[in-house]
Amino acid sequence: MRWNEMELDWEGIVRLCRIGMRYLVANYVVLLKKLIAYLYLYGCFTFQVFYYACNVREAVKPLSWLIVSMIQAICLVAYVVVNHLLVRYVIPHKALLIFDALLLLALLALLQADLTVENL
Repeated sequence: MRWNEMELDWEGIVRLCRIGMRYLVANYVVLLKKLIAYLYLYGCFTFQVFYYACNVREAVKPLSWLIVSMIQAICLVAYVVVNHLLVRYVIPHKALLIFDALLLLALLALLQADLTVENL
């Protein structure tokens, strides 16, 4: 009998919990690596978006705006390089591409919003 063919009575629920605990104990290192990798991706994503959003609005045009944009570009390149050198061994490549594309789109949207507000 497979786990998805079990009846959901009390014995089936207890057996399913034992199967789940056995899986967690056997694969806790892999699960911990994935958790740390996804937390890194999400944390760096939010940090870069908030850093750029806060600093690009306060930057004096054009010189300090250019400096903030160059710092953000360097951080973006470093983020992508670290992702594709280290994190790709832990999580799927599609997830990395999605995070990279979303970060680039978010930064471009912030840049366009700042330029639009300045021209009004």
